[in-house]
Amino acid sequence: LTGTLSTVYLAGSRGVYAYSAGAWTPINPGPDAPQGTIRDLWSDGFDTLWMVGDAGRIRRWVASQITVFDQDGSDLLAVHGSHGADVWAVGRKGRVAHFDGEIFFDFLPRVRHDLHGVHGADPANAWAVGDAGAALSWDGDRWQVLGEGVNVDLRAVRSTGSGPVIAGGLHTVILGPFLDIPRSVNPT
Repeated sequence: LTGTLSTVYLAGSRGVYAYSAGAWTPINPGPDAPQGTIRDLWSDGFDTLWMVGDAGRIRRWVASQITVFDQDGSDLLAVHGSHGADVWAVGRKGRVAHFDGEIFFDFLPRVRHDLHGVHGADPANAWAVGDAGAALSWDGDRWQVLGEGVNVDLRAVRSTGSGPVIAGGLHTVILGPFLDIPRSVNPT
């Protein structure tokens, strides 16, 4: 689920849809992307929608035109960026891919666990989180592992840039900045 001021985008087992002007419209994610294979969406807030999914599918939708950036490999589970030329995708087995405005390229995995959430605040600040407390931080030059191997499965992460970071998962909310896996807070 993502959106702009005028449109909401949704991906699920029945496909990808846009809600605008009171109506749902299907979006065709392009070749070789059957229903249910797109796992996450991110909109840059203007007219670009990024989609990631099974088997390394990466699609960019602009003005009803699809551009395919597929990267063979493990499933991609989350996508986010700071703008259209700084987009991150993460997925199974610690997979991390980055779009620099021209191409997507994979980084060597830094963790062995699935990554379920990513947030790119700006080109020098990005975070990724996943199973077993996997938490990574991008400093504009390299990914650092900030935590892994705890009994906390994280699903989402957000930040304001170089300021506070919040990550959430099943029964857990973590407030950072991540130095180690910080204390978890029970939101109930």
